[in-house]
Amino acid sequence: MLTKDFLQEALIVEELAMGFLKIAHAVVLLARNLFQMALAVEKFSRDFSQLAMAVRKFSKDFFQLALAVKLLAMATCLTAKANELFSQDINSMAKAIDSLTLAVELFTLAIDPLAMAVEHFTMDIELLAMAIWSTARVNESFTLANDSLAMAVELFSKDFSLKSLAVWEKSSGI
Repeated sequence: MLTKDFLQEALIVEELAMGFLKIAHAVVLLARNLFQMALAVEKFSRDFSQLAMAVRKFSKDFFQLALAVKLLAMATCLTAKANELFSQDINSMAKAIDSLTLAVELFTLAIDPLAMAVEHFTMDIELLAMAIWSTARVNESFTLANDSLAMAVELFSKDFSLKSLAVWEKSSGI
């Protein structure tokens, strides 16, 4: 009888050890998933930093675009004034020609910065789109790692509950 009880207790201990081994395996899986989640968070922060830099560059180039548009507006006003002076008095033609010359110079000065600002603006929009796409990919990886972690925790919890119940039943003699 002592041998039978000893064998049952040995089986209970062995099942308990197997349960703890499975728990240890689940903990390893959990740790691996946590590590993957940490890597995803790190990549997300790097990509978010790139997004912030792209937004900053975008705003800087947008300011240059606004400045070029302001120069164009000033040149347009001077051209209008020159036309007004020209139409008012033939004697003021010299003033009108000076204003017109100045307006043409302002137009010339504004065209290059405007073209450059538009080009930068376009590149910034492309960079912004790439950063947003990259951030979305990292968010997707983060979600997958989080789902994997949740599944590992659920498996760990179920396995632990089943093993605990089995050990309790064996020890209770049920």
